[in-house]
Amino acid sequence: MKHLSYLDFKLSIEPQGERYRAAVTRASGEEVSQDFEIPFSRDKLNFLVMKMGHRRGIRKASYSDEMDILRDLGGQLFQSLFSGEMLECFRERQARARGEEKGIRVRLSFKDAPKLMDVLWEFLFDPEWENFLAHSNRTPIVRYMKMPQVQPLAARFPLRVLVVISSPKDYPWIDIKREISLLRKALGPLQRAGSLCPQVSSEPSQAGKSKQAGEENRSIRTARNEARVALECQNEPLGELLA
Repeated sequence: MKHLSYLDFKLSIEPQGERYRAAVTRASGEEVSQDFEIPFSRDKLNFLVMKMGHRRGIRKASYSDEMDILRDLGGQLFQSLFSGEMLECFRERQARARGEEKGIRVRLSFKDAPKLMDVLWEFLFDPEWENFLAHSNRTPIVRYMKMPQVQPLAARFPLRVLVVISSPKDYPWIDIKREISLLRKALGPLQRAGSLCPQVSSEPSQAGKSKQAGEENRSIRTARNEARVALECQNEPLGELLA
């Protein structure tokens, strides 16, 4: 398979009064900016998420109904962020990427706007092309907060990671065996390279975590000051287990 390379479409976003300002630099070096606002409130977003979850809980959800909700949500977000010159810049970058047989990577860089990290940018839906950007490997979405430079922590390999997978009774069923299989497949290259040593547990209780931790107690204590991985399981931070 041919390796796909990308052109970046880097959007710098920061607060502008009660709204936000997005800026991008054209290939010519000209900067284009526009003000926008998030087209839905947190309450509306939570309502839509709960609505879809409720459907799963009482009956088999209608795929088309859920997709309609997500298209509407993502379409509003897309049209708010990409309009006027900003949309023109995006289309120009898309055309250039197609001409060079490359993808276009949408990079969202947030400055002093931590609330934007909670927005479901992965549901950006292009109504003209009728597709979710993140659904295609040609239009991946990457987001990050601008943070001060920090000194990387030194670590001794392999890093030992405890992964806890659960399927709560009051949530949609999860195929734990399949999730573990996918996880092992994804982490296989790192394991074979000696960089990572994952320990997988399907017992989310404190007792189950303690049992797993006991088996690797000495290794964990050796690594705890070198690398710390915190996963949330039933509102209990795994970081406490490593203390």
